[in-house]
Amino acid sequence: MVRDLHYAYGEGTPVAVAALRGVSLTVGDGEFVGLIGPMGAGKSTLVQHLNGLLRPPAGTVFVDGEDLGGRGVNLRAVRQRVGLVFQYPERQLFAESVQADVGFGPRNLGLDAGQTAARVREAMEAVGLDYEALKDRPPLALSGGQRRRVALAGVLAMRPKYLVLDEPTAGLDPAGRREILELVARLHRERGIAVVLVTHHLEDVARLAERVVVLAGGRVAMDGPPREVLSARRRGELERLGLEAPLAARLVDELNRRGWNLPGDVLLEEEAVAAILEAVRARGAPGSMGGTAGA
Repeated sequence: MVRDLHYAYGEGTPVAVAALRGVSLTVGDGEFVGLIGPMGAGKSTLVQHLNGLLRPPAGTVFVDGEDLGGRGVNLRAVRQRVGLVFQYPERQLFAESVQADVGFGPRNLGLDAGQTAARVREAMEAVGLDYEALKDRPPLALSGGQRRRVALAGVLAMRPKYLVLDEPTAGLDPAGRREILELVARLHRERGIAVVLVTHHLEDVARLAERVVVLAGGRVAMDGPPREVLSARRRGELERLGLEAPLAARLVDELNRRGWNLPGDVLLEEEAVAAILEAVRARGAPGSMGGTAGA
């Protein structure tokens, strides 16, 4: 839980820049939260507070009731519960082998060799990597998609309760993006891991998130279910914040401006396709608006 969090870079200097201005936010057990906002909104700054990488100068951050700004806080234990995956996480790979990289966290927890190996196997299999085939390979010899999965496995090997991902699909092609997002969705669904997904792709949060939080100017501007936050009636608010609705929603909006009568709650591509096909069939039906299929 984040309560009235303020943070400024270069605080106390003439060039101080306020990044967070009184942010309050709660992420429930097993919840999937999409965090969106324009560039410079404070998204990355906020998520770095969630596992103690940044300490709150004003306001409070709690993880399972533990105050991360308090004296004596065990940040190692906090970072075990809250796994943070940065943009381009593969750039953090450093060990000589995949198993050494993925096992770095468990070893630092004091697990013995057998326990660490079990964690490594479990985490690699969770992200779709063949343990026996890849465990002794150098991480940098793998493909880009495999390296990203190795980096994610290194976080999962800590068995986090919360998984925070800051633009995890940055730099990936469409197929790679889809694979990573499907993996995150499966981890959330099968393991009950709470997820905070930072992304600039509103289609992703429309499809995956149970709740969407919009940051703007270091403040929470909107917070609610995707179909409320991204709804047609709030499209103007999003645009004023520099955010575009999902492509499918914009397509439906444009068709409605041209006289189509499509549902206004469409957010996903498959919903748009279904709505358009239904409208075309209705136009082509005898006695319907448009008269004939050729009208």
